[in-house]
Formats: sequence, C-alpha cells, structure tokens
Amino acid sequence: MNLILTGIFFLIFMKYVLSFNNEEELEIFHKNLEELTNQILNKYFLDKHCILLATERELFNTFFTDLNVTLIHVSPKKKNFCDRIMVASIAQGLKQKCDGYIIQLSDPKCFLRLWLKALHTVVNKHIPKFIFLPSSPKHNDYVDELFSMEESDVSAYIIAAEVDINSNDLPVILWTNDYSLPADTPGREKIFLDKWTLKEGFHYRNDLFYDKILDLKGRVIKMMSFTYPTYSVIEYDGDTLTLDGTEGRMLTTFCEIYNCSFEVYDDGNFWGTLNSTNGTAEGVIGSVFTRKVEVGYVGIYQWPEVNFHIDYSASWLYSTLNLLVPKPVPISAWKTPILPFDWQIWLATFVSWIFGTIAFFTVSTWAIQMHGQILSIAKIGKLKRFSMTTMAVLGVLVLQSPPRYLLPKISSLRIVFICTELLALILTSCYAAELASYLTVPQFSKPVDTRREFVDSNLIWIAPHEVYTLSLKDTGDPIADKLVASCKVYKDIDELTEKAETGKFGVAIEVLPGGAVADVPPLTEKVITKSHFMKESLYGSPCALMFNKASPYVHHFNNMLHRLLDAGIITFWEEDVARKYMSVRKQMAIKESKVKRSENLVKKLTIDHVQGTFLIYTSGILCALITFLFEIYYFKKKQNQMHEWVF
Repeated sequence: MNLILTGIFFLIFMKYVLSFNNEEELEIFHKNLEELTNQILNKYFLDKHCILLATERELFNTFFTDLNVTLIHVSPKKKNFCDRIMVASIAQGLKQKCDGYIIQLSDPKCFLRLWLKALHTVVNKHIPKFIFLPSSPKHNDYVDELFSMEESDVSAYIIAAEVDINSNDLPVILWTNDYSLPADTPGREKIFLDKWTLKEGFHYRNDLFYDKILDLKGRVIKMMSFTYPTYSVIEYDGDTLTLDGTEGRMLTTFCEIYNCSFEVYDDGNFWGTLNSTNGTAEGVIGSVFTRKVEVGYVGIYQWPEVNFHIDYSASWLYSTLNLLVPKPVPISAWKTPILPFDWQIWLATFVSWIFGTIAFFTVSTWAIQMHGQILSIAKIGKLKRFSMTTMAVLGVLVLQSPPRYLLPKISSLRIVFICTELLALILTSCYAAELASYLTVPQFSKPVDTRREFVDSNLIWIAPHEVYTLSLKDTGDPIADKLVASCKVYKDIDELTEKAETGKFGVAIEVLPGGAVADVPPLTEKVITKSHFMKESLYGSPCALMFNKASPYVHHFNNMLHRLLDAGIITFWEEDVARKYMSVRKQMAIKESKVKRSENLVKKLTIDHVQGTFLIYTSGILCALITFLFEIYYFKKKQNQMHEWVF
C-alpha cells in the first residue's frame, strides 16, 4: 500500500516538474519572438503609420518600440479559429492605413484570406509588410503551406519565422516567398533570409525586406486586354506574342526594366463587369478583381464604381468620350417666310394687330358719336364695321396704303394711325433685312453640340458596352442620369454598325489624349459622312492601368510612367501607333465633321427659296375663293328668304 501511494506521489511530482519546464520553455519561446519582432520593427517599420497585431493570446505585454505609430490588436473570438468577425477589425486597421502586420495565429492562412476580404472594403492603397510568427512550438511547420497558397502573392514583402526547438538557444529561421514564381507554381520553394538568436541577433545581417520587384527573374505576369488602338494592339506571329499600342509598350518596357515576361488573355467580354455581392465577374475589370490576372489595360478610365476592388496606376494624359450625332438637315423651304422672326416677335406682332384694331374701333366709335356731323355717311358705315377695321389695320402693318376712311379730320384717329404705321415701318424693315440673309444662305436645323441639347433632342446614343456609361452613373447630375437612360448597348458589332449607319443615332467615340479618335467599330466612313461631331464631350477621365488590390507592381510602374511622361515618350508612342494602325482617311473625315460643311456658302436663289411665299399666296387665294363661294351661298339664301317674306 505504501509503495502504491509513493508511486502516485512520484507521478504527481514529475507531472508538476514537466509542466513547469514546458511553461518555462513556452515563456522563453514567446519572449524570443517578441524580441525578434521588436528588432525588425525598429529597423524596417520606421515609415509605417500603423501596425496591426493579430494574435490568439496576450502578446507583447512588455513590448517596447521607439516607433511613433498606432498599434491595433485584433484577436479571434475562438481559439484556433480565424473567425469572420475579424474582417471588420482588419478593415478598421486598413482605414487607419495599417501597412505593417504581425500575425501569430494557429491558422495564418485564414488571416490572409480575411485580410483580402477586408481589403475590398476600403479605397486606400496599401503596400503591406507581413511578419508571420509560429503560435506555439506545436505549430512551427506552417511556412511551406503558407507560401503555397495563392493569397501569399498579395505581397512581395512577407517574412515567416520558424523556431528550431531542438536547439538549446531556440534559433529563429526567417523565410520569405519566392516572388519570381506565382504561388500556384509547382515546386516553388521558400527563400532563406537570415538566422536569429537572442544572444547574437541576426547572423548574416541580410536585408529582410529587400525589393524583389527590382529583379523579377523572368516571372510571368498575367494580363487581360484586347485590341483597341491606340491603347492596345495584340499580335501573334505563330506562338510569338507581341504587345503594341501605347499601354502595351508601357508594359513591355516595364518587363524589360524589371526582368519579367507576360501572358495576355482575352475572354471576349471587353472591359467586363463585376458584382462584388455575389462574386460574379468577367472581362478586364472582373479578371483583375478575382485575381485571375495581375494587370488589366485597354483605355481604363478611373471609374468610382470599382475603386474598392482594384488599384489604379498613376494617370497618364486625358481621354474623353464624345458622340457623333446626326448631321443638321436643311430646313424646309416653306418655313422661310417665318424664319426671320422668332415666335416672341410674331406673338408681339399679332398682339399689336389685335390691340391696334381695338384702338381704331374704339376711337372711331367715339368719333362717330362726337363728330358724326363732319363725317360722311360712307365713312361712318365703314368705321362702324369691326371686320373692315381689322383688315384695314392689317393692311397698314404690311405697309399697304391706308384707306381714306381711316384718315378723317380727327386728331385722335390720326395719332393711332401714325403709331401703327411707325410700328409697321420698323417691323417690316427688320423683316426684309433678315429675310435677305435667310434667302441667300441655306439654313439648317440647329446642330446638337452640348449634353443638354442632346438630351432635349430625345435622341438615342449607342455603344458596344455598358462601361461607356460607368462614369455617368451615380453622379447626382440629372443630365448625366438622362444620358445613361438614353444609351442602348449592342454587343453584336454587326448590329451596332447597322444601327449607326442609319444616321438616326448618336454614336459613342473616344477621343484619345493626342487628339485622334479610336478607330474601332462602328466607326465606318458611312457613319462619319452622316454624322456631326458634338463639341461638348459626355465626360472625360485620366487614363490608367488596373492592378490587383495592394499589388506590389504599382509603385515601380508609377515611377517608370512618370519618367516616360517627363520625356514625352508616351505622346510619341500614341502618334506612332495611330499612324501604324489607324486610318488617316477616317481621322481627316472626323476633323471635317467638326466644322461647317461647304454647302453653307452663299448661292443663287432658286424656286425652293421662295416656295414659302408662293405657298402663302396660294393659301390666300384659296381662302379668298372659299370665302367668295360662301358669300354667294349666303347672299342667295338671304335673297330666297326675303322673297318668301314678300309673298
């Protein structure tokens, strides 16, 4: 019995001793990692505004750093589980521009996935630096799995630490991802950075965050584009791919400088679309969003709708979207007599006629009562008839000699007559002068030159893709909203061209930074001939390239782009590509459509110019004839009635 009790006490004692040793080793394990992290932060994170700590336990209680930064600590709610609630916490760190990350989780791979989800909730650009630490000695072999996941390509600056628990001094081995190969490449290996111990520090003094983009070692960069001069021209000579175009040459130059190669894809969906809610995406925009490719290019505008899901490069020059609208048509010649005055003057003239008639009739009625003895019976009879007064005043307005009964020896009537004749003299002189210009210079309908005029014209404009309306959506501008509503998309190029050649629609065309027009369907010579170039553009935007969110390429590409802009090389490239791939004939035709046509020159008068006058004359004769027939009918009917009364 005593032996049994002694054995039990011995086992309890040994368990306590081993537990004490394990806890002591675990404490040393974490203390070493804290000191290592502290040294890395003080050397490499001096430019960071914010550092985010993602841990499952209370780490860095005695953490010391001279960095003047904000430290944000996030932790999963459950042990050994990277829960989705962390997305909101990570997003909060991103909004505070946290570019430094220390991750000590049992599932570090899950953190990268959640970090990517949180990344799409902010607009800020990020160049993140990650430090992954083992959460315990039991989770020390995570590095290979971490670097083999596709999400590890989100950054070229990832450090993963492994602790050699078999050595007494617990040395820490630091690894990084091989960015010369995509993460899904079979056989991709991790790269050794340095070895660290508490006593000796870094053994090799290597740069832990060296710039891997400076030499990509032939890495294949996946791109999405399609042929759209002058931005992009994709040519295949057998299996040899050649990128041309302004943006194609930019990327070719980038790969020459940073030692990379490229593959270009085209899924046939042009610029494409994306739906961040259900994750569906296609085309250039969608492929960059889903990370099927790393770069998207081909006349990319800075669309607010996709700002949360991609990173734009720096902008280069400025493009606009314009419309080719139906040409002004000649105004019908029968309208010529009414063109010299606008509707307001015609209305004022009509009111003056009515007012003058009333004035004549009122004054003449008063004159008959006051001066009837000095007026002849014939004059009194005519002045008392309102119809006679109306026609007499109309005659005065067209400079007809006034009838004698309008000129009695009564001052009030003469004053009314003089005022009316003075008005008629001025109006007819202005009308005659203006009519001369309308007769000698052919008149056309008003051209559509502004966005408001296009909306007021109730025309429809057509485009090959919905992306043409992206910059107009959700702007709060009622004109822009109406333009979006009046756009019809025809993705079938043949149908689009057929509609455009009818000359009844506005046709979307892009004016490139150098002034040339993108020579893409449905821009045919027939369309240009029937169209007029609208002076005001629908919208414009600086051009840019699309990269994956937080792409490490953006910074280096922007540096190269600024040098190209300063040297004027991009402008030269655009002109060179335009000469090489675009029709000079079409470009000249577009320029001609911006100015008035030669048929607007002065020409001889023809019968067409005065057909409106003959139309008025003919209408007047017909009206007089109808009135005359009515008078005959009325006179005969009245005679018959009088004959019946007599008998």
